[in-house]
Amino acid sequence: VRYKDISIDDKSNTFNTDLQEGLELGHMLEFSKFIVVGALEREESRGAHYREDFPTRNDEKYMKHTYAYMDKDFNITTEWGDVVLGKFEPMERKY
Repeated sequence: VRYKDISIDDKSNTFNTDLQEGLELGHMLEFSKFIVVGALEREESRGAHYREDFPTRNDEKYMKHTYAYMDKDFNITTEWGDVVLGKFEPMERKY
């Protein structure tokens, strides 16, 4: 909501970095919605994604790619796709 209230002081038509940064901020905020929805649906911890309520990895259910889509009404839906592992089998990381 506050993003709509930003102002662009530079009114030039060339090399307008104020406008560019404002547009990029809008895109980052929009993209962050996809990240949050995917993170909430993934009931596990994996890599940099950590949840206190699900502290371990769940390969059986979530060894998947997350695909997220937004419809014309701005609702986000997700689908899951299989991961092709190749030569390397996943293993638990120890920190």
